[in-house]
Amino acid sequence: MMMKMEEKNKLPEEAWGIAKFRIEAMPKTLKLSIGSTGALNKDQLIDHIEKRDDIGKMIAEAQINFLRTFKRNLKVTQ
Repeated sequence: MMMKMEEKNKLPEEAWGIAKFRIEAMPKTLKLSIGSTGALNKDQLIDHIEKRDDIGKMIAEAQINFLRTFKRNLKVTQ
């Protein structure tokens, strides 16, 4: 059975929760610039993650990619 492209690119449920948790754990002064959207504060980042819009997906993917890279590098240094 072939998976639709949309389903293939869909983030797992856990990824959204992990991304939100990581942003919530960051300082209140956090600002992040994503493309042409300008600087987003912590509350705006969380809002985009909760809406699961394109910006929220970029944030979640970046958080998951960071953790994957961290894990991969941790294995190398052990």
